Amino acid sequence: MIFKATLGSAQQLSSITPCAYPNVHDRAHCGILDPQLDHGLICDPDNVISMSEAHLVDTFLQRVYNERKHKCICNKSKGLNCWYKFGFAFLREIFPVDGAVSDLYGDSIYEYAHNFARIVRERWDFSSCGEDILILVVLQRPAQLVPDSLPDSSQHQGASSNRLPVIFVSYGSQVVERFGSAEGFHAMPYSLEPLQRIVDEENERLQNGYPLQR
Repeated sequence: MIFKATLGSAQQLSSITPCAYPNVHDRAHCGILDPQLDHGLICDPDNVISMSEAHLVDTFLQRVYNERKHKCICNKSKGLNCWYKFGFAFLREIFPVDGAVSDLYGDSIYEYAHNFARIVRERWDFSSCGEDILILVVLQRPAQLVPDSLPDSSQHQGASSNRLPVIFVSYGSQVVERFGSAEGFHAMPYSLEPLQRIVDEENERLQNGYPLQR
């Protein structure tokens, strides 16, 4: 009973603060115990995905890394995976800690989630020269990010959000330098073109009912 209470508290903390989210190398707290999952940096403390789905992510990354193993990003890269490095952080829900946002409107929640992803990426420290990309997947989209035009959103916005995952992405400095304009980056750190366009399109598909596992 004490263990369950402690685990529940840890899961709740991981949802409200990025500083409590497990480090990707802490496989036990990340819920990733299969030693064969060695290509993808995956953390899923809430058990959002199944082990078979984690293997699909790992297999996809293995294929990508093999195809681009000679396209190193850093000047002095060593090892098999010297292309961009991807990390995946999964959460069931995301709850801003008290005082973390100025209001509970969509823009503030959106900014908080992007900061959440950025802090997790920086804490994981899995890049050699800023070539890291952290993908934060939240299974239950915050109600503030559910459009009013969706069914039932006017009656019970939270109920609709439970069926709508959402993705947030944080990029390392090397990615920003290669893909983001200096003007756009300083104006809005998470508005990188064309990368952000891809994320927005994926979130729109999820919003329209496409499954996360595909």
